[in-house]
Formats: sequence, structure tokens, C-alpha cells
Amino acid sequence: MVIIGENIHILSKKVSEAINNKDAKVIQELAKEQAAAGVDYIDLNIGPARKNPEIMAWLVETVQEVVDLPLSLDSTNPKAVEEGLKVAKWRALINSASGRTDSKEQMMPLAVKYDCDVVISVLNDQGIPADAEARAESIMDTVTYANELGIENERIWVDPIIMPVSVDQK
Repeated sequence: MVIIGENIHILSKKVSEAINNKDAKVIQELAKEQAAAGVDYIDLNIGPARKNPEIMAWLVETVQEVVDLPLSLDSTNPKAVEEGLKVAKWRALINSASGRTDSKEQMMPLAVKYDCDVVISVLNDQGIPADAEARAESIMDTVTYANELGIENERIWVDPIIMPVSVDQK
């Protein structure tokens, strides 16, 4: 089992304020706490980061100053992900690729260029497939695409996007 610490998330008020103020100490404390708890990766989630994709590079450098763990770069913005990949010391994990055409065409080449592992979700151009068969088909289409680019199966992590029981599923 691989444990990814996800406490550095833009939706957290504390993290959002630290990012906006470039308060490295807050981010570094969160990273050190997660490392001490035994995580294998530290996830840096900046959301879509449409305005400031370079913030990912700052986060990567800030965290790498205090922990020696690989990072999971979590953004749907390929520019932000690449900014982080450029400064990552260790093989990173691209977290937030999907079967959507734009994601496949922009995120997968980054995984090849920077020799990264990549998390692929079942999301496709039509949304989240409703049943298990459609989800499997969606993921296999995306894995095939990744393989064609040269990304080996061992470098691909699958996110099935498990929905709550309260959601109408088939």
C-alpha cells in the first residue's frame, strides 16, 4: 500500500493563506508532520491554478527543503504541473490526469518528458461513467493511450473515483 499525504490542499484556509502569502514555514510544517506520520508521497494540491501556475514550483521547492519524499503534483492545469516537475528532485507523481481529451493530450506527454508516474481517473469527455463496465472501458482506453506514448503499466495508477452510496449509480 502507498500512502499519499494530502494535507497541503488549496481548499484548506490555512494552506490557501500560506500559499497567497508565500509563507514557507506553514507549508513546511505540514510537510514535516506528514513525513513523520509515515507517508510515502506528499500531495501538493493547488487546484486548477489558472492565474499563477508558477506557484507549484514554489510549493515543490518549499517542501523539498525539509523532506526527502517524492511529491504528488495535483492540479488540472498542465502548466502548473510542469512548473513543479521542472524543479522536482525526485520522480514525481502527476495526480490528476484523466481520459478527457485535453487531459490526455497535455498531461500524458509530461509524464513521458519528466519520467513520472501518473494517476489516471476514469473521467472522460462525457463525465464519470455510471457503471463498472463503462468505467473499466474508459480506464482501458486511457491506459492504452498512455502505453502508446511509452508509459508502462507499472507507472500508471488508476483512480476509479468511488462515488458515495447516496449517488445514483448503476
